[in-house]
Amino acid sequence: MKAIKFIPIFSIGMFILVSLYAIFSIFDIITLWTGYPINSKLYQFDIINETKVIDTKHLIVSTIYLSLNVILIIPTYWYLKITKLINQKDYYNPKVYQLFSKMTNLLFISCSIPVFLPRILDLSSLYSIPEFWFNIHPTFIILLAGLLQTFSLILKDVVKHKQENELTI
Repeated sequence: MKAIKFIPIFSIGMFILVSLYAIFSIFDIITLWTGYPINSKLYQFDIINETKVIDTKHLIVSTIYLSLNVILIIPTYWYLKITKLINQKDYYNPKVYQLFSKMTNLLFISCSIPVFLPRILDLSSLYSIPEFWFNIHPTFIILLAGLLQTFSLILKDVVKHKQENELTI
């Protein structure tokens, strides 16, 4: 019972953490496009001019990677909604498995970007890829998304059986 009461606190804390991370990522995106170097690790150092520069290809890739941190707010918000339903003991609400399924689809799509983007584009070895999703490897998140999809399908089947049982009674 204590575990169920802890879930909303955990989800709110996670939402706040991800929101702060997204805000810092937005600041980094603005920094990249305005040219004001707040975060110097995203720039290459030009020895001749003694300035930090970034070319267009790396600028776009950095923006994509940093926007993944902003996109992470969406599944975190959906998880917050799920925990509210669980806290109300509304386990058989179809919205629960629908939100899990949406989270899975978004995570699969979002994780395919950092998996395939470095293989498609030829990035300089001097370029450091910006940190995304707390430096958790995308294949691990794909595995997690697969587990969430499995859980979603099980919940969908459980809701269907519960509705059938209610009709027979």
